[in-house]
Amino acid sequence: MGGTAVTVGTTNYFRINNGAKYVHNTSSGHTNNLVSRLSKAAGTEYGIFEFDVRSAGYTISLSGRTYGTLILSSTSFGAPVTYSGSGTIPLLIMGNLQINSGVTLSLGMSADFVVNGNYVQATSSTFSLQNSTSNNTVKIKGNITSQGVVTKTGTGLPVLELSGATNQDINITGSIANSVTLQMNNVAGAFLSTSLNLPYKLSLVTGKIKTTSTKILSLLDNATVTGGSSSSFIEGPMIKVGDDPFFTFPIGKGSIYAPISFNSIGLAITDEFTAEYIRVNPQSIYGTSYESPFDHISYVEYWNLQKTTGS
Repeated sequence: MGGTAVTVGTTNYFRINNGAKYVHNTSSGHTNNLVSRLSKAAGTEYGIFEFDVRSAGYTISLSGRTYGTLILSSTSFGAPVTYSGSGTIPLLIMGNLQINSGVTLSLGMSADFVVNGNYVQATSSTFSLQNSTSNNTVKIKGNITSQGVVTKTGTGLPVLELSGATNQDINITGSIANSVTLQMNNVAGAFLSTSLNLPYKLSLVTGKIKTTSTKILSLLDNATVTGGSSSSFIEGPMIKVGDDPFFTFPIGKGSIYAPISFNSIGLAITDEFTAEYIRVNPQSIYGTSYESPFDHISYVEYWNLQKTTGS
């Protein structure tokens, strides 16, 4: 558990080139003469700094730091390890963030936590976006692949933001728990590669989230939506679960924002409504018959709103 960490003189830099790896396999310090000296030069974006300490808990220097690719492991200790960190100055990970099995990453930051590359989380792992009182934002610019739990443990209300410049893939086969907001803020959009349940809030700033009938976005009981516009909506079906008496689905197609709402009392917390906006001629599918008070049937669009679970 002891060991001596690498130290770098104050006039030098610690350069981890792309394809190279440094493993911090000791519980001794790493801040002043190591992480503070990491090179930010081109060609180090995917140089790996891996923490694999031999203790159950370890504090990582995050505030104002810049890593290449950051990996957190528990292999050396042979049991679960919690890595924690806080700070008031944004953190930048130039490459990828990887949280391996047996690891908990617990943030107490009041500043942004930015990942320029992909965020990968293994099974039997936890990412607590906030363990204190701040309403911080974790910004992911690459793809998200999570088989673990994304949550928060403090009173703060953290945001997991999709903030890339190209289309992002969301592959969360684990879970998002507690009061964590998923925020869409990428004009290029995102695609769900597996179904996703949100327990708290969806925030639509810019960009579309594309879904399908087998890769669908569900907002659970009491979950809410903010935003929704011609520049940011759900393109495809989505589900609302619960006894919420009123809900507006922020759906659309192409450049058309076409929300639809339900207003129904006496629902159960297990009830489900599914909605989708479809930009095709409904007359060719459902015919042209209608009754008063309807005026006509569109030949360009229709909405499919169904109560798919519940009486």
